[in-house]
Amino acid sequence: MSRLIALTQRVERIEAIGERRDALSQEWAALAEACGFLPLPLPNRLTAVRQLLAAVRVDGIILTGGNDLASCGGDAPERDEAERFLIQYAIDRRTPLLGVCRGMQMLLDYFGAPLQKVEGHIRVEHPLDRGGTVNSFHSWGARAAGACRPQYGRRGGGRDAPGVPVDSGCHVAPGAVCASARGGHSVDQGGISAMKTIILAAGRGSRLGERTREKPKCMCTLKGRTLLDRCLETLMQAGIAREEIGIVTGYRSDMFHEPGITYFHNADWERTNMFYSLTMAEAWLAQEPCLVCYSDIVFTPAAVRALAASG
Repeated sequence: MSRLIALTQRVERIEAIGERRDALSQEWAALAEACGFLPLPLPNRLTAVRQLLAAVRVDGIILTGGNDLASCGGDAPERDEAERFLIQYAIDRRTPLLGVCRGMQMLLDYFGAPLQKVEGHIRVEHPLDRGGTVNSFHSWGARAAGACRPQYGRRGGGRDAPGVPVDSGCHVAPGAVCASARGGHSVDQGGISAMKTIILAAGRGSRLGERTREKPKCMCTLKGRTLLDRCLETLMQAGIAREEIGIVTGYRSDMFHEPGITYFHNADWERTNMFYSLTMAEAWLAQEPCLVCYSDIVFTPAAVRALAASG
C-alpha cells in the first residue's frame, strides 16, 4: 500500500450561493505523488478528521497555506479547530508534521509563540539564493534577528501551492523566526539566538549492565521513548534548530541515524572521558556560543531557555 500524506485545506466563502468550501491547490497532490505519497485532503470538520485518522494510518501531515487564524481576524475557526487537533495527534503518535505559511503560524500559535502586525510585506518579492523569488501576502509578521532568506524553492503557482513564487493568502507570520536559513535561531520572549548544542553520547553506560550490552545508554527507553529522542525533542522545543545540534558518538556509533544532525566520533571512547569527547567538536563549537548536554538526562525546554539566557 502506498504511503499517505494528509493535507489540510483552506476555507473559501462563496457569497453568491452562501457556501463555505474546502479548497486545495492541485500542485499539492502533484508534489505528494512526486515524493512517493498518496495525498489525503482533510476536511475542515473535526469529527470527520477524527474518523478518517481512526480508519487509516497516515505517514505524515502537512498544514498548508491560506486563511488567517481566527485569533488574528480570520474567518475559518473550523479549520483552526481541526489543525489544532492534528498537531496534538502528530505529537502523540510521533507523526512527521510540516507547517507551510499559515500552517507554520498555526504551529507557533499552538506552542505560544507571538504573532504580530508588520507593514510593507504584502506582495513583496524576496530573492532566493538559488534563483527566483517568493512572494508573501503577510501583513502580520515576525520580529527577526536578521534577514530570513529562503534558500530552496521551485517555480509554480497557486495561492497555497508549494511552488515559487508563492502567494500564501495569509496575513500573519510567525513571531519566532530564524535569523538565517543557514543557521542561527531566534525566539522571542526568552528564547535562544544563534547557539549550537553538543550532545555527549560516546559512552556505553556499563553500570547499567545488560541494558547497554548492545546499545549505548542514551538508546535506553523511558516510557517507550529513548533518552536521546527525548533530549532532541526538548532542545528543539526550546528553540534550537536541528541543524544547530551536534552529537559526539563512540560506543555503537552505528545506531545513530537522526537526520539533520552534525555527528562527531570519539574512536577512543573506552579510554577517554567526556572532556575528550567534547574536543572532537571543538572547531564546530567555536563558531558561536554553545550548550553542552549529556545524552542520558531528562530536562525541560524552560531549563534550556533559562540556561541560554544566563549567558
